[in-house]
Amino acid sequence: MLALAGAAGLNPWLAWLMVAGLAAFTTRAPLVAEGRWLASYWAVIGLAALVGLEIMGLKMRRVARTVWWIDSVAAPVGGALLCLSLANALLETNALLAAAGGALVALALRFGLRMLGRRLEAPLHPFGRVAAGMAANVAAAVTVAAVFALDR
Repeated sequence: MLALAGAAGLNPWLAWLMVAGLAAFTTRAPLVAEGRWLASYWAVIGLAALVGLEIMGLKMRRVARTVWWIDSVAAPVGGALLCLSLANALLETNALLAAAGGALVALALRFGLRMLGRRLEAPLHPFGRVAAGMAANVAAAVTVAAVFALDR
């Protein structure tokens, strides 16, 4: 589940949307009782709208910085909530540790994404942060898909 928290650190809305879609349309996402709301069609629709708003917001220069900061707050919260919503061994042992671990992993990857964007800005100006964001979205999607594909 910490891998899912890492995906939330890269793109919190995309990770949540993929988990919600899996929970709503398959039996691959083992939600705990408190996380059952995530398996609703309304959750999938709402998260799809948030992903769309994030994508549009990041394309508009005046709004992009605000969206980045909202994502930076949502990432550790999303990482913690993913670790609390899905059944996992860490949650069964200690819920506080699961939430803290998820938040820390998500925050670390969010910080790494910020550093990657800055490093790519000079050689790929003005598209360094865009390239880092695209790579993060692909990595988040692949991570979520791999976690559930490999979980038996």
